[in-house]
Amino acid sequence: AIFRVKNSLLEPILEGGSLKKQEDAILSQILDLEVEKNKLELVKEEINNGNLQAIDFQKGISSTADKNQTIERGLSISINDQGLLKELTRLKEDLNKAESTFTPKSKVVKNLKSRLEILEPKLKKNQLQAVNAAIKLNESRSKTALKQKADLREQFTLQPGLIKEYETLQQKLKISQNNLSGLISARETFQLEIAQNSVPWRIIEEPFMLKVPVKPSIPRNFFLSL
Repeated sequence: AIFRVKNSLLEPILEGGSLKKQEDAILSQILDLEVEKNKLELVKEEINNGNLQAIDFQKGISSTADKNQTIERGLSISINDQGLLKELTRLKEDLNKAESTFTPKSKVVKNLKSRLEILEPKLKKNQLQAVNAAIKLNESRSKTALKQKADLREQFTLQPGLIKEYETLQQKLKISQNNLSGLISARETFQLEIAQNSVPWRIIEEPFMLKVPVKPSIPRNFFLSL
């Protein structure tokens, strides 16, 4: 009981296994965060290079957990940004159509290009802000996960010593219980012997032997023979 209160645990072996499982889960989380960070850095690089299209950016920031659920990992697009994305996509489609119909110097083409030149830097800025915020959040999560890993590792390194101490206490307890059982049995035997020896026995009459034997009986055997 003192050991359990002192170390705040019940079963060192079971709790050591639990710590190991927690550590494995934290390691898996750290790996996921590293993959996510690499993904965000790639998204940021593509945005800076102007290679990432609007629809690709939306896909790049999402992580699909299963067929029915999509999890956003630290990066999201505001409603305004979604509107900008749709507007950018629509303008590019209109520009492609216009360039196939009008000359490059036509007013329609120039207007569309002018609008794109205004919209793209604004959208790029918003996208970079979102990515940078996501990277910062990722780094914060990574620091937390690494600290948890270090704490769990420190606790886990104590477990072998605690397990050894706990097993030693169990062995001592088993020996003490066996000794106690032997002492109780011996005490009961002694009490019985004491009770037997303490009875005030007294010879009332001296023992004697009959002159005529009880067995074998010659007359009885004679009649049985007849």
